[in-house]
Amino acid sequence: QNKRSISRTNEAFRDQYHSSQSLHINHTTKNSMSEREKRKVVNHAHKHAGRPFIDVPLFHFIFKPVAFLIAPIWRAFCMIRWALARPLHRRLLPKFVPKRLSHITIGELVFAIPWLVVFFLSYQATFTEKETEKSGTVATLPLVVVFLTANKSNSLISFLLGVPFERMVQWHYLWAVLSLITAAFHYYVAYAFGDDRRRRILVGHEDEYNDDHRNLGSSGDGSDSIHSLEGTNPDFFKFSFDGDENTTGTIFFLALLLLTVPNLLSVLRRWFFEGFYHIHIILVIVLSIFGMMHGAEVIAYVFIWWVLDLLIRYMLMAGLLYPHKASIRSLPADVIEISFPKPANFDYHPGQFIQIAVPKLSMSQFHPFSLSSSPHQGVVTIHIRVLGNWTKKLSELAKKQYSLNILMEGPYGMLGIDIDNEERYKMIMLISGGIGITPMQSIYNSLVHEKEAGRELKHLQFVWSVRQFDMFDMIEALRDNDGVAIPPEEVSRLSFQPDLVLHKSMTVLDGDNDEIDLVLQTSVSVLDGDNDEMNHILQTDFYLTGKKQSDADEIQLPSHIHLGRPNIDQIFDNMKKSAIRNGESHVAVCVCGPAPLVDACREASRQFSDTCQGVQFDFHEETFDL
Repeated sequence: QNKRSISRTNEAFRDQYHSSQSLHINHTTKNSMSEREKRKVVNHAHKHAGRPFIDVPLFHFIFKPVAFLIAPIWRAFCMIRWALARPLHRRLLPKFVPKRLSHITIGELVFAIPWLVVFFLSYQATFTEKETEKSGTVATLPLVVVFLTANKSNSLISFLLGVPFERMVQWHYLWAVLSLITAAFHYYVAYAFGDDRRRRILVGHEDEYNDDHRNLGSSGDGSDSIHSLEGTNPDFFKFSFDGDENTTGTIFFLALLLLTVPNLLSVLRRWFFEGFYHIHIILVIVLSIFGMMHGAEVIAYVFIWWVLDLLIRYMLMAGLLYPHKASIRSLPADVIEISFPKPANFDYHPGQFIQIAVPKLSMSQFHPFSLSSSPHQGVVTIHIRVLGNWTKKLSELAKKQYSLNILMEGPYGMLGIDIDNEERYKMIMLISGGIGITPMQSIYNSLVHEKEAGRELKHLQFVWSVRQFDMFDMIEALRDNDGVAIPPEEVSRLSFQPDLVLHKSMTVLDGDNDEIDLVLQTSVSVLDGDNDEMNHILQTDFYLTGKKQSDADEIQLPSHIHLGRPNIDQIFDNMKKSAIRNGESHVAVCVCGPAPLVDACREASRQFSDTCQGVQFDFHEETFDL
């Protein structure tokens, strides 16, 4: 009787599962091949033509109405862009070089060259040529790059080079530092030598110095202040505010100083983000106004482009286009889920992120969160881990209400490898830790959906490592004698976990440490049990970490969960062997999680890439340091 009850329950779950928009595998026969081919064509057209420029929202809004008309041009452009970008991801130094240096890529060197060139030009203009005007001209160049790397919705760099905003954050900081350095050089040469007329008199016409010195007093605009180092009354403070030109330059420099130094202190930026952000905006406006007054007219163009970015983000997307109502609920392990029906005007790629604000908490405090849903699904979801003050307040709201008002902008971001390239990547690894599962889940479910639509995949592996046992509270729901698989929509009521169907196929792993990891190794199992091809292709490994061995009895683990620690090297070695067996030369590796996990996967990608055996692990890591 219990078995019949379980069977009926399983049938009900199966019907509910197949009707959901979560991960599901359709059993395809030879007779339905024509329908499968149709889905493949529709999926390919949607992916490459219906969603152009999604990583740059402004261009997406402009070209979406004519997406199908420009699809061939866009595909050709993307092919060229990826062909140029791939060599930039190659490691510059050999494997035996220490880890910190071995991960330097050709692209990082290429991006560093302009930085070094501008620094050299500024140094030469200041200390060799001693030309105030030239040093000022060079000092404006880093500012242009700083503004262009700050744009999100209308980023020209993302559009032309395929570099997403979050990848430009570090370069934004570096060019801001260079801008401060070149501005300091310009400040110095102006104080030490005055304008070019003074320099020519001091350097080239010393015999005329005494005759003309009396004419080089304060000119009213400060360009030849008597308070400069070579003036009649040297005084640095008086020089800084002597005349309009010096005053505007000094205010510009101080604003730049206040903008740059706090950026170098990540603790201030993270713990006082809202105040930091508002002050940042104000200082950028001050810097731009006084920079233009000082004579740096080029700032006007990039400043207007930056203001356009703000208008698109906060007025167009957050204010007009996107939904303002969303559902909210609390999940175990301090996780919050926010969801809303996918509107027709919202397109995104798997792995992208959005920025949301909750007016009840703050109208202007936008936070980035990865999308955990996939583009083909009808509901957009994000999962948020409670970590800071803002998320704690959000958690309190989730306990009191089921819906809330939101402001949303995006989507942003782009994978650093061309995972849409069906010919290049038939072997894919998705590795995540903790809440880093969110973008990996989006990518995984999207890839399986594409597999259903006809994409050829030979091996898709999903790895999730998580410390808190609460995140696996759904384990209790899986404890039955016959191993009935619980569908994802039923499990989601209990915890946050990927939309995968769990199947008990465990192996005991050894663990002797004081803090032994609990491992749940699973395989995707189709409910009807007939799709052997999909079972062979899809593989998932869930690792539960952070529990002591003495806790095992208290947790009362089901018989199919065992102790052990994931071995990253072994995972990569197995995938490499699988790639060799399948005759594939490239494996895509996408990682999101704690720094140690990301570092281990990055190093494994480097170590197990082997040109002799013809297997290359192409590595991408998600970053949240925005």
